[in-house]
Amino acid sequence: MQEVNIKFIKDGPLKIHIDGDKSIYKNIIFDTDSNSIDAKKNIILCVCGKSKEQPFCDGVHKAVGFSSKNILEDEIIQRYEGKKITVIFNRSICSGAGNCVRNFPKIYKNASENWIFPDEDSVKSVKESIRSCPSGALSYEIDKKSTLERYDDVKINIIENGPINVKGKVALHIDKFSTNANPEKFSLCRCGASQNKPFCDYTHASLKAKSYTF
Repeated sequence: MQEVNIKFIKDGPLKIHIDGDKSIYKNIIFDTDSNSIDAKKNIILCVCGKSKEQPFCDGVHKAVGFSSKNILEDEIIQRYEGKKITVIFNRSICSGAGNCVRNFPKIYKNASENWIFPDEDSVKSVKESIRSCPSGALSYEIDKKSTLERYDDVKINIIENGPINVKGKVALHIDKFSTNANPEKFSLCRCGASQNKPFCDYTHASLKAKSYTF
């Protein structure tokens, strides 16, 4: 049986290890041409943002004093009640992909507060918008019951100047998961600046200079 393990070395890189069928490596995409990583053993990825060998670790995290500690004090959770469906947004794990605002403009308005309007489109569209969110920051409730999407295939996509998007059944070895987050869909920080490590919190967009080139 295949199992994809994602582990974090303290104050160091991320390690992906595959138990079982190694063909899953073809689903680990790491460049703009959608090439997959050709590997038969552990993959060690940089999450400090300083490696010269992106997306791989080159050991520079030690020299720059990288800390993998989560320093987030409180998650920012927003609820938007609709007549038939309620949208929940965990701002603390949003990677800023923009799929929601770009593809579902009736539901999502580009504003910092009061920006989600579940009644402005169909329930089907709301569900589709949440499914399109790569970070799992968006979720929904119907009749006060929450539903999280499930995925048959594992896919790991390393975004240029962005996070590591993970989708599918993986063993994520961490102490605590985020509120309302989907354990089968999340974005991992690789700029090294997120307060909510190991998850991306969109801090990479606010860096004055890109700290990593891929």
